[in-house]
Amino acid sequence: MSLKQLKKFTSTTEITAQDLIETLDLWEQEDINDDEVMLFAEGLYDSGPGFPFYPESDPRFVIVNVLDAFVMMYTNPTTKDDIPALRKSLEMCTTSPFEASQYLKEYWNKIDWDSRLQRQYDPIKGDGVE
Repeated sequence: MSLKQLKKFTSTTEITAQDLIETLDLWEQEDINDDEVMLFAEGLYDSGPGFPFYPESDPRFVIVNVLDAFVMMYTNPTTKDDIPALRKSLEMCTTSPFEASQYLKEYWNKIDWDSRLQRQYDPIKGDGVE
């Protein structure tokens, strides 16, 4: 899947966990960059009145949360270091959606956002990777 193929999605209801796993793969392999990941998700966000709310027992809860992480890439920096956790939550969400949502929440809660932001915007300390 290429960035051009990703643009075929016009709403969050069309995208699957597998589609996002493939997006993570493209990002990890540097076939697409941070900006392209963010713009892909932002396009979906702008296609409707934001992202819909789903209960944690719905697999789409994790899908929307991963998309939200992409949109917020530069506000609450999502980095390539997050790819394994994002992938795992997406892999889990089709069979164990509640557990997948809990896993993702716990993962995000462990991040020191202040430190990550400082490193992202401080060229001497690094690029935001913890």
